[in-house]
Parts: sequence; C-alpha cells; structure tokens
Amino acid sequence: MNYAEVYIDIKTHEVSQSFDYIIPHNLSSSIKPGSVVSVTFGNRKETGYVTRIKSSSSVDPGNLKYINDVAGDLSIFETTRLKLIFWMSAYFIQSVSKIISFFLPPVHEKKLTLFLKNPDKFIKQVSALPTGKEGYHAGINKTLKSTREKHREKTGYPSCHKDLYSNSKLDQIKACMRNEMFRGFLLKNMSPAEKMEVLKELCRASLHFKKTSVILSPETDDVQEIYENLNREFKGRVCIYHSDKKQSEKISAWHDVFFNRIELIVGTRSAIFLPFHSPGILILDDIHSISYKEATISRYDTRNIALRIGKLFKIPVVFISNTPPVEMFYRFESSGELEIVDVNGKEERYTGFIERRVIDLKKIDRYREDIHITNELHRAIGKEVNEGNRVLVFLNRRGYSNFLVCKKCGSIPKCPKCNISYTFHK
Repeated sequence: MNYAEVYIDIKTHEVSQSFDYIIPHNLSSSIKPGSVVSVTFGNRKETGYVTRIKSSSSVDPGNLKYINDVAGDLSIFETTRLKLIFWMSAYFIQSVSKIISFFLPPVHEKKLTLFLKNPDKFIKQVSALPTGKEGYHAGINKTLKSTREKHREKTGYPSCHKDLYSNSKLDQIKACMRNEMFRGFLLKNMSPAEKMEVLKELCRASLHFKKTSVILSPETDDVQEIYENLNREFKGRVCIYHSDKKQSEKISAWHDVFFNRIELIVGTRSAIFLPFHSPGILILDDIHSISYKEATISRYDTRNIALRIGKLFKIPVVFISNTPPVEMFYRFESSGELEIVDVNGKEERYTGFIERRVIDLKKIDRYREDIHITNELHRAIGKEVNEGNRVLVFLNRRGYSNFLVCKKCGSIPKCPKCNISYTFHK
C-alpha cells in the first residue's frame, strides 16, 4: 500500500500543512509527484496536489482516506520545481498550495481537471469559443489596436554596428551555459540596440546547446517589441506570454512550453512560472522596475526567484539595467557568485562627487527664458549630448492634466477598476 503526501487547495493558513492519503490500486500508475487529485477533506471534495509518494505513513491507516480521482496523467511540476516551490513557501511566507497555484495552467479552477485530462481537446474548444469580456470587447479591441498601430511611429531599434558577438564578457555567460554552471550577471551600460543584439546572441548560444531561453521584461509593450525582434530571426521558435493575451493564447502557450515545443520564451514576470524544460539561460530586462515585485496577498519578488531557479537548474541568470536598484547592486558587489559586467567597458565619469545646482525660477527673465527648461539647463543638456552622453531628466509629475472634464455634461472619466480619474499625457 502506497501513500501520497497531498497539499489541499484551500486559501487558509490553518491547512497549509500536508495530509497523507491512501492511493487506490486502480490509480497507482497514474498518481505521481506533481499530480492534481480530488480528495475528501472533512465533508467536502477538494483539489489537492501530490508532492511525494511514500510506502509508509506516520498516521494510522485506519484514520486515512483514499484519493477519489486524479486529473489525467500530467505532472505539473517535477522534482526541481518542487524544491523551488518549498523554497518560495519558506522565503516569502506563503502556503505551499498558494505557491503551487502560480505554476498551474492559466485555466479556471473548475476547468483544471478537464484541461489536464485532455489538453489538446480543451485548447480547441477554448480557441473556437471566445467567452466573457474577450468576446464582448473583441471588436472594440480590434479597432483600438488598428488605430494605435496606424498612428504609432515604426522606429524599432537602431542598427548596432558594434561587434558584440566576439565580446569576451559575453563569453563568460556562454561558458556557464556550456558547463551547466550557475552564475549571476548584471549587464549595464548598453543602448537599446546593443541590448537587443546581446539578447539575440545569448539566444543563439542557448539554441546551440539545445536549451530553452527565458526572457522577462516588466512591461507588456517591451515584451511585444522584444518578441517581434526575436521572432524575425527565430520564427516559429518563440512564444509570448503576458496578462494582456487572451486566455486561449495563454493556455496554448503554456501547453506548448510544457510539451517542449518552444525554445524561446518572452514574457512578463508571470512567465517565470511556465513549465519550461532544460532551461539554458534566464534573462531579466530592466530589473530596476518595481513591476517585478508582487506586493498584494501573493507576495514574491521575481528577481529572487530567478536567482533560485539559476541555482536549482545550474544555469546563468542575466540581469540588465543601466540603473540597477541599490540592494541589487550591493548584492552583486558582495557575492562571489554574482558579477557586474560593463558591456562597453566605459569608465564612469563621476566617482563619488555629484555637483548640485539650484536655480531660482523667481529670478529668471520669463520673457527670455523658458520656465521649464532654463538657459543653464539647456546648455548643460546640449553639452552632454554633444559629448555623446545621455541625459536623464526627472519631472515632478507625470501627465499633462490630472483629469479630463466633459464640457457638455461635466463628467470626469475614471478607471472602472480603481475609480481614479484618468491622467492625460500630451
């Protein structure tokens, strides 16, 4: 008689522990670690996740219940991801069942069993019948998208003439992929064009070693742009995954990744929970963004999860930012497993000394000077630009107007989700 260690999917702290259930003889070949099962908990039927199969239990078998059913033969997580799940549960102080829910297919809880039993059939049905908001807003979304594409300037990334392919600093990352060794890299001092070339080169190396590349970016627009650039060269081998995609597209992407049909994954932070196999490299772009942190009920930091995945799968983890957060910069400087890489090898101009200059706007001649960009600021910006440097200007607020008012009825348009008035960006 075998027993299964099961975590029950109930969102309360009191049942965050595991429970032992007896595996029926007719289900013994189907139940394994990672299986989704139906169990009786109290007087209710609940969904559970099997994390371990064992030959004995510390509980008297007479007090144990049998597993009712198993949702297909698919195992949603393997041994390595199970280690990640337990680490996340302890590190972020979340129940195991809550952490497991991050790794589940993007389907409704009530339809999870149907998907796991016959994923191909489920995907065909979902793709053929758009429901809910997707179907209702399909025409509106199509119109908005076509309008946005019509008026959006097609700039893309400028061409990059720098020979980054032979960059010895990238060779360190490739060596980690080849030797299946964990190491963290913080890449800085890159233009957008150079960054895209670095991404392409690292993806080429990962494909050469027959591994999967995972690239994360905090914003969906950036994800889309990275996807379009990579898909031109690696057409048919790239998938995109973020919250703005339709449910049917997200389910299809999860399914393709699970069955190892995708070699390059581009997405937002949720893509880190996709069931990718044999990862070769994990890349996080713009790590200074707060979007990598989830601070609601489900608390986690994607950057910490990425480093843990790198250690478990023994792969390099690459962070990209020209302005990394202080804690991340300190972490890289003080750790022997993490390394800061200046791709261009450009020396910093300022080492500890920052010149501050305050301009009194009340004393300037407003007829001759712009109150927003004074002559002194204009000269300083021009000097840096002429020397080939970049300038970062901070504004005291975003947007042109805090709210809009209809001149006819006085209505103020607000967000239907948070009830905050829209900010107009000019």
